[in-house]
Amino acid sequence: MLETAFAQLRLAPSIMFGNPFSVRSLDRLVNAMIETRREFGSLGSEAGELINGPAFDEEARRELHLHHFCKQAVRATRETSYYQALFERLGLDPKELSYEEISQIPLTSQTALRDNPHAFVSCKAKPYLRTMTGGTAGWPTSIYFSEYELKVMVALGAFALLLRGDIGPEDLVQIHYPVRATHLNIGMGDAFARLGALVHRLDQIEPKYSLALLAEKHKLKGKKPQVSVMLTYPSYLGAVVEYGLQTAYHPSDFGLERVVLAGELVTEGLKTRVRKLFGPIEFIEHYTLTEMYPFCGVSCTQGHLHFEASHGLPEVIDLESGASALSIA
Repeated sequence: MLETAFAQLRLAPSIMFGNPFSVRSLDRLVNAMIETRREFGSLGSEAGELINGPAFDEEARRELHLHHFCKQAVRATRETSYYQALFERLGLDPKELSYEEISQIPLTSQTALRDNPHAFVSCKAKPYLRTMTGGTAGWPTSIYFSEYELKVMVALGAFALLLRGDIGPEDLVQIHYPVRATHLNIGMGDAFARLGALVHRLDQIEPKYSLALLAEKHKLKGKKPQVSVMLTYPSYLGAVVEYGLQTAYHPSDFGLERVVLAGELVTEGLKTRVRKLFGPIEFIEHYTLTEMYPFCGVSCTQGHLHFEASHGLPEVIDLESGASALSIA
């Protein structure tokens, strides 16, 4: 109990002030939350503040955003060749940035990242995993993660799943991310496995095989009889549903309860077709890019996109001019 209390004390400053996480403390908290749910069946509302932090008013949110941004800008300037050159060229002091000056920082082009990915890697980092973007037939963009970052992402992902309260060790999880999206296969897949769920990692295989696996019956002690959670991209989900609606499959053939989606958001038309094939399932939508991972927006039941204040600073860009149209604080 005492160790868990210390772990909680270490987590709060990390979220609020952008300090490094203690992987050991995160693991202790995840274990404590798993035991709490096993014993009591649910987690209290105070558990949400561990991962998301408390609610902020507008002024406090802006102050938190600016503090986090400046802290990251200082580190980036000191530790990466790209941002060191960028801030020197702009004549901006990363320690004293205002919101107006943040809008002066130009967009990082895909070309700059693709042509020289090493310029974005901290000189103090120990790169552990190279992952690549999908969705292109051309040369993909490379992103590097440290072992520490991956462990933190898995732990925080497990936190988020525990707070939902509807995913547990009895679930069977089928993952359809591309092989080169290793960050998602590890970050998301290991988070589900951390809760005790059985995880089956697959590539974006032919839709007929995906459907066959979703319909397959299992006889594993303590597990649901069929796949209950599917993780994929909307585009692949669309291909699976398009094929499935042309077959003799019916909702009674499946045990699917939830689809967790990464990347782009899902259209209402696709949701309707998915439910026609699988029945009344739940959608959990995340809007993100490999280049931004794990920062993402989460879609609520009303279709609004929410970005957590302590996780990052979103900016809306005018598509034609490329200029900042709105900063979400």
